[in-house]
Amino acid sequence: MSAHETATKLNDAGRFIEALQALNEKGGTSLSGSAREVLHAELLERVGRFSQARIILQKLIKQKELSSGERSSCELVLGKIEWEEGVTESAIEHLQRSVQLASDAGDLRRRCWPNMLLLVSFAPSNHAARWPAISA
Repeated sequence: MSAHETATKLNDAGRFIEALQALNEKGGTSLSGSAREVLHAELLERVGRFSQARIILQKLIKQKELSSGERSSCELVLGKIEWEEGVTESAIEHLQRSVQLASDAGDLRRRCWPNMLLLVSFAPSNHAARWPAISA
């Protein structure tokens, strides 16, 4: 099983630390550079290592060869980080970009998560609530 498959399965099961370890141990050689880095940033966000995730994401967003789906994932993770840090307007902008990019890519799964988070962010009692755990 490749590093991507192992990390994805662990991520889907909510075992984020193990997924991150699997990705780092196996080196992700079966993944292209950008796909591996997107997954790496997603996992770092999931375990609360926001500054490390943000560094990776800021580099990825600048890459022209990044697919719309990968760019959508980057925007989703940036939106989640900004929401957690209390930068609400910027978080909403990232989530909206994520939805648009996922729509452009025709990727329903990638479109669903940011839409759900936008729905939660606009709910009347969202100020004290935290977002539910998701797997991007």
